[in-house]
Amino acid sequence: MKKSLIFVMAAMMLVSLTALGSGAEKSRMDLKVGDEVYVCNCGEACPCNTISQNPGKCTCGVEMKAVI
Repeated sequence: MKKSLIFVMAAMMLVSLTALGSGAEKSRMDLKVGDEVYVCNCGEACPCNTISQNPGKCTCGVEMKAVI
């Protein structure tokens, strides 16, 4: 009984760590020299800090600005 409980706890921890690790990878940007990046154009007072590889609006609704 004790061995099966330890096995279940270890399996749950492994699944949890795997989920946490894969969540961090989704927010990673693979950039090369010369790639164009779009950033929030609100200024320093804006807390959204949005960065993207695609043009559009940031999370606060302002048009993003291209940066090379």
